[in-house]
Amino acid sequence: MGLDLEIGISRTDVKQENIRRKVSFPESVVTDTIYRVYTNPNERKELYYSSEDYKRFRNDFRQIKMAFMKMKREQNERAAAKLEYLNDSETDSKELSCFERVTHVTSKILDAIC
Repeated sequence: MGLDLEIGISRTDVKQENIRRKVSFPESVVTDTIYRVYTNPNERKELYYSSEDYKRFRNDFRQIKMAFMKMKREQNERAAAKLEYLNDSETDSKELSCFERVTHVTSKILDAIC
């Protein structure tokens, strides 16, 4: 049930063809101009990122992503070894299912990060 803001009634109360729609614009789109002082080229280096900064950001991101992927791979290997151990030994099903749930949630978190 949509609300027509121009006439303030719901569309289900009035047939669609009876609603008149109107769009208007102000004569001048610019209402005010604000001037600021000139930025010194030396200050620009402090205020804005350079192309070297962007390269460093990309490199840092790649390194972090690789570290998370390595952590996920190691976590999966440990989980597989633990699961194999639990399957080989006599363990009650509650402990196994709890371990599987923790492994699943951890894997989902690492998937979301990577």
